[in-house]
Amino acid sequence: TEKIPGFEAFKANDEDPATSWRAASADDQWLEAAWVKPRTFRAVTISEVGNHITNYRLQIWKDNSWQDLLTGDTCGPERHHSFDPVTTSKCRLLLSRASKAPEISEFVIGRQ
Repeated sequence: TEKIPGFEAFKANDEDPATSWRAASADDQWLEAAWVKPRTFRAVTISEVGNHITNYRLQIWKDNSWQDLLTGDTCGPERHHSFDPVTTSKCRLLLSRASKAPEISEFVIGRQ
């Protein structure tokens, strides 16, 4: 949500680890990136403040629906995922469960 002052979504992708996005609650929250033109990437890094996430999915927008790219149980301070290159106009981190409202300091979508 953009409704928590000081913890807006754009702060998870501002290259400043001192800022962060905070979810509104512990379950069924997401952080989404969208581009005007489709983008190809093969890696993401999720930097969580603390270690509260217990289930998540990385999804891409394909054929007019969200498709799971990968799933995980915990993130912690720096969780890196590499995979075969994908091309999409949207990518989201779906946080299915957490022990408390998760906070992401950086969500980096890259080519490495």
